[in-house]
Amino acid sequence: MELVKYRVFMHGSPVTITLSGVTETNGFYVTGLVEAPSAEQAVQQVDAMIRDFLLQRGADLSQCRTEAEDVVELVSFGTSPEGLSGFVFYPEQQRPTFWQKAWRWVRGR
Repeated sequence: MELVKYRVFMHGSPVTITLSGVTETNGFYVTGLVEAPSAEQAVQQVDAMIRDFLLQRGADLSQCRTEAEDVVELVSFGTSPEGLSGFVFYPEQQRPTFWQKAWRWVRGR
């Protein structure tokens, strides 16, 4: 089966994690670059990478839900390596509309 390159933009919440010495419950946005046979498998791979990344940092994922906000097939990753980039955390009670608007602008929507 041929692998295709995908960029997956994910949203997740709630995650209890210690950032800069303060333990908080946060939501997050992150971009994952992966090669997979299908878009669904790309989302699954990015979800597994997110959970592994957060667990290595001592996060509590017992209530965490993730969802793919956008999945795009790519020709190439360019100079970017496969993996996660651009983790953005925000306080759980304040899901920011700024990031959603910025992301829609970047995507051209």
